[in-house]
Amino acid sequence: MSQFLNNSTAADDVLTEATATGATSPGNAASGLYYTGVFILALALGVGIGVLLVNYSPFDRHTLMLVGVMLIGGALGGGVNYFFARADDPSKASAVSSIFVGLVAALLVPLLLRMLSSDLLTNSRTDPFAVLVFLGFCLLAAIASRAFITTLTDRLLQQVREVGEKAEAAVATATQADNKAEQAQTDVAEVKSDVAPIVENATEVDPEDDAEPQEEAAPQAGGMRSRGFTRSVNPLGENERRVLDALHDATVVLRSFSGLQRDSGLDAGELQATLDRLRALGMVGSSTRVGGAARWYIKTAGRKALRG
Repeated sequence: MSQFLNNSTAADDVLTEATATGATSPGNAASGLYYTGVFILALALGVGIGVLLVNYSPFDRHTLMLVGVMLIGGALGGGVNYFFARADDPSKASAVSSIFVGLVAALLVPLLLRMLSSDLLTNSRTDPFAVLVFLGFCLLAAIASRAFITTLTDRLLQQVREVGEKAEAAVATATQADNKAEQAQTDVAEVKSDVAPIVENATEVDPEDDAEPQEEAAPQAGGMRSRGFTRSVNPLGENERRVLDALHDATVVLRSFSGLQRDSGLDAGELQATLDRLRALGMVGSSTRVGGAARWYIKTAGRKALRG
């Protein structure tokens, strides 16, 4: 009886030790087999899809081969990521999520290479070693899938923001250039407006410019016709002559309204009406700068009228 009790105690000790270490836990064994099966299935699925795409797809075989490399690299790297996560914290490790995120990270590798302006994918058409390098990139991206996706996303968003800022700066520069061009055109127009009366008053008038062709006369005897010339005369009133004299005899070319009123002796209403009539006849002109009052000057027709 005592020997049986001793044997039972020894069996209980062995069972307790095995339970504590988890060596005989059926749940742990089933979990390990499950995750191993998921990893093998994902790897086989990636290899199978790659083979099918390469052999039976009508698309470019090289591109489909790269897709297969990404699937294989993503599945392998995702599995490695799972084992790393399981070693750190088994309760948070998931084979399915690790492999899925690894596949996503591997599929983002071409985007990274394009952002880096790398010609690795182009060289892989003729260089088999470049394909292995690409596989290594996919493995690294899948192993560090979370950090890789986060970093790539942040960098891509940063580039998008930089492009937007450059576009806004270009628009602002173009708007500023347009404003400067408009201001330059305004300045040129003002300068022309100021210079025109000076040039006109400094230009010698040819007396022959006063002659204007008359309408064809009636036929003379013998069937001949003659063409005569007359001078076009604009009758001037007293107020018009006063204003023209004030403009013509001044020491400056551009006259102010108050200066004309003082020299002509007309009140404001009469002076404005007279200036309007003379401007309609083409005998005077005005120059107005932005934010300033009009300045009046005599034109060639006005000087001719004074001489006539």
